[in-house]
Amino acid sequence: MKTVYRATRGDKKALLNDIKPGMSLFVINEHVGNSGPSKTYSEYIVTTEKMPFTRTPVVQSPVTRGKSSLESLLSREREIYTQRPALPNLGARDNHSAYTEDAQRTATLVADLHAQEAALAMSREWSLAGRR
Repeated sequence: MKTVYRATRGDKKALLNDIKPGMSLFVINEHVGNSGPSKTYSEYIVTTEKMPFTRTPVVQSPVTRGKSSLESLLSREREIYTQRPALPNLGARDNHSAYTEDAQRTATLVADLHAQEAALAMSREWSLAGRR
C-alpha cells in the first residue's frame, strides 16, 4: 500500500483497491493568515456506504461528521495520505489569545487527543460495519 495517492487515474484505481472500511485517510490543508502560511491536516474515515450511481466509497470526517465521495475528495485535494502527517489537526485547532503560551500548548494537545479519539471511534464503527 502506498503512503500518498495523487489525482491520477492509476493512483485513483490503486486507492480504490487498497482501502477498506474504517481506514483513516489524511489530506494536507494550506492556510495563509496574519501569521503567514501554515499547514494542517484533516482526517477522513472510509465508510461502508457507496455513492448511488458511481458506487465509489464514501468517506466521513470525524470532526464535522460530513460525508463526501472518495473520488471527489481526491479530485478536490489532489493528494490523499494514508499516514498521519506530523502537522496540527485542522479540526482540533484551538486559538485563544487570552491563554498563556503554556495553556495554549496544553489546549492544543488536548484538542488533538480528542480529535484522534473521535477518529479512532469512527474508524472502529465503520470497520465493524464492514465485517457484517
